[in-house]
Amino acid sequence: MSSSALEKWVVCRRVKADASIRLFCAAWAGGSASSFNKWTSKMPEAVELHALEFPGRMRRSKEDSLTSVSAIVEGVAQALVTMGLLDKPFALFGHSFGSLVMFELARKLKEDAGKIPVYLVVSGCCPPDMCVGGGRSPPISQLPRDALVDHLIGLGGMPEELRDQTELVDYFLPPIRADYTAYEGYRYEPRPGDDSRPITCPIICLGGEEDGGAPRSDLELWSSLTAGEFRLQMFGGGHFFLQGEGEQAVLTFLGNVLTEKLR
Repeated sequence: MSSSALEKWVVCRRVKADASIRLFCAAWAGGSASSFNKWTSKMPEAVELHALEFPGRMRRSKEDSLTSVSAIVEGVAQALVTMGLLDKPFALFGHSFGSLVMFELARKLKEDAGKIPVYLVVSGCCPPDMCVGGGRSPPISQLPRDALVDHLIGLGGMPEELRDQTELVDYFLPPIRADYTAYEGYRYEPRPGDDSRPITCPIICLGGEEDGGAPRSDLELWSSLTAGEFRLQMFGGGHFFLQGEGEQAVLTFLGNVLTEKLR
């Protein structure tokens, strides 16, 4: 893969030469690097934020979307290593589908490059060993257009007022379907030599008190996947508790956690 192709995977809207830590962020199904635009200016000066951009959306909209977690992780890992972005402490953050991507990325970076994040921060997602392809029939990725839109609005991932904006909705649906296809096809597989705790760095888990798809009782099970510390932090709101009124609370928490690690 050429250097220009690799650079498409990562978006950094503000390079901080003196940053002490890099935070790599992966969005939810159908999300993009732009999902984190507001975060850049709200992070402490010591934190340099990089958002991941998967094929099939925004500036990569002419590329085919990837439909497997492993293919996404392979592309991201190659980009981060080749671009030299792991030369200082780093943390991984993912919300919902992005949590699975970052979990597998943490494993791959350790195995292939010997790089371990200071934190794996997962959000709004049950542990990977609980994922069974969504457990729906038909799968969300195969829902008719209107039914898929209903699902997204009900989840809080799409404003009701967008329902009738046909052209805009149809622009966003293909990458959403691709990510759901990747999620539905994902299966957690222990690696040869793995013990029962495949992650060695601390895991911080964020959740919404009203998120029925990722309740506190399930989120607590992430603790069994790390040999390091585990911390669960709940916020008010549903699945998208990190948006709108809840955004600042999440950013303040993350900023404090990351800067505390540097002291």
